Amino acid sequence: RRNPEKVLGLNRGFALLDKVRDYIDFVLVEDLGTMYDFSINDYRKLTPGELDWLLRQVDRVKQLGLPALSLAYSREPCDKLDTYARKLAAELGLLVYTSNWDLSELRAPYECREG
Repeated sequence: RRNPEKVLGLNRGFALLDKVRDYIDFVLVEDLGTMYDFSINDYRKLTPGELDWLLRQVDRVKQLGLPALSLAYSREPCDKLDTYARKLAAELGLLVYTSNWDLSELRAPYECREG
């Protein structure tokens, strides 16, 4: 409230949405369809259960009228996981940035488009 000119986003904090929705400008939907799984030290798609839960959260964000940005992870630009996340985001009407696990390589939403 002291700094209304500041942009404030919530990274996945879906459990907090009802408490903070009046104070945030957007929600970051991290792991949109893909993630880096530290237990296997590799990238992977979300399981059907994980994806179903996340899609319900995206619907909730939209119902609250909050803008949603998304972030997904893959080994290489435009590889299978990257392309999968981009297709999912397009189906949901979201922009998606993709990256490697440590965020040292952020890829723009339209990077893999042909033509």
